[in-house]
Amino acid sequence: MSTIATSQLDAGPTKAAAHHSTAKASRVIPQGDFVDRAYGLLIDLEDLHRLTRRYHFEVWGTEERMSKATPEEVEEIILDERGATLSRIPRQVYRHFPDFPRLRRNILLLDPGNGIWLFVMKDNSSYPALHAPVGPEEVRKVQKLLGLEHVPAKWYKVPPGS
Repeated sequence: MSTIATSQLDAGPTKAAAHHSTAKASRVIPQGDFVDRAYGLLIDLEDLHRLTRRYHFEVWGTEERMSKATPEEVEEIILDERGATLSRIPRQVYRHFPDFPRLRRNILLLDPGNGIWLFVMKDNSSYPALHAPVGPEEVRKVQKLLGLEHVPAKWYKVPPGS
């Protein structure tokens, strides 16, 4: 074997291998068009409010805006940032746990009247989505990351059109 070939073997993974590993980790699980059951963690208005405050401080890096605001203004800030929080939840999970199964339909509004969402870990819209590899240890890690240890992961009925 030549010196070049030997040194290339000793250099570790190639860029192509590293890219393949990243591509595999970020692969989206195919989902079907129709879903009526989904497995995940419920996020109610109280949890969403807490997560929004936490993300606000992470993004802005200061409490100054909130500390100078009236309680009504603080509530307005939180309400304005809820949508961003809902999209940030899956991104945060996927960033912290690159091997966690990624679904495009990962946040569902289950109860609009009471403001209850579901962070979806798997669903019954396709065979791959139904059998996404999510075990108890992965669920515990996600619960801890999101501060949802008090919320059990389980299967929920999904309203039509969600």
